[in-house]
Amino acid sequence: HLVLNLELTVAVTHNYASEHGPFERMWEEVATDEEEFARRWYSGMLMRRKDLADRVKVYHSSAREKRQAWAVQFGNLPE
Repeated sequence: HLVLNLELTVAVTHNYASEHGPFERMWEEVATDEEEFARRWYSGMLMRRKDLADRVKVYHSSAREKRQAWAVQFGNLPE
């Protein structure tokens, strides 16, 4: 994503990830669209935010049990 402003410009963007709200849905989207980033992100959660890693693990495991395509394609979470 690149923006070149040739005149004075104001931009408002919304790229914010929060543990509040649809966190699990956000995980699904990242795991689907950016698999390598999702793996690194999850590894970071394991080190710094075990509570969030636990939420991802429960959600991801449930999706795999239900054979949801995104979770099956992603495979196992990193240890």
